[in-house]
Amino acid sequence: MDCIHARMLIVLQGRDARELDADARAGLDAHLEQCADCLAWSSQESRIDEALRQAILNVPVPAALPSKILHALEHQRRPRRLPWLAAAAAVLLVGMATGGYFWLADKPVLTYGDFTNEVTFREVSSPETVKEWFAEMGLAMEVPEKFNFDNCNDYLIAKVKGQRLPRLQYVVRGEGDGQPAVAHVYVVDRSRFQVEDIIRGLEQNDEPLNTSNHKIQALPLDSHAQYIFIVVYTGGSLQVFFARAVG
Repeated sequence: MDCIHARMLIVLQGRDARELDADARAGLDAHLEQCADCLAWSSQESRIDEALRQAILNVPVPAALPSKILHALEHQRRPRRLPWLAAAAAVLLVGMATGGYFWLADKPVLTYGDFTNEVTFREVSSPETVKEWFAEMGLAMEVPEKFNFDNCNDYLIAKVKGQRLPRLQYVVRGEGDGQPAVAHVYVVDRSRFQVEDIIRGLEQNDEPLNTSNHKIQALPLDSHAQYIFIVVYTGGSLQVFFARAVG
């Protein structure tokens, strides 16, 4: 399922969930598990629908209007139920005509303000807001306690073996002309993956795996035993990323 097909189903589901059969719902759920963009778009659609619903509820309705509508419905033929795909396409076309669905219409306008908002959001983030953001994206996670969160400058959803994983980025600035050390921390939910080999390596205190430019190492389990933190980093040691209290 591609993104256009998925977003048509999202629109239709928001109007009448009964229009989707079991296969369509399963396909949409599978797509949303792997596509962060469509998941975010779905959340935005829900917020727009709720705002429109509240706005409509606040509009005063003439007293005679409900009876007139019911009378008109009683005297017209019941329309044939459209197939779900045709109905979704019709809804999208109406939305495009009213300028509501910019993803298929004109190119969006980008300004410096858009990037400022994105950067500012991450600058004021805390471990709690990071967890909340991933939860909105449908991913449960924890922030590793050992790492100094002051050095966390970005977070996003990565894909490993077709599965979405929370990823945190930590940067420790070098002193003088020294190069900064960078660590990407992948938060692996043990309930979603088979990680016996990784746990066995932790128990045996295996050395980090070295590539040409990076080291890969798993953190020992801490109070968040449900999660394993896989760290891909540069520099000599993980210690530079840890909070001082941890040493």
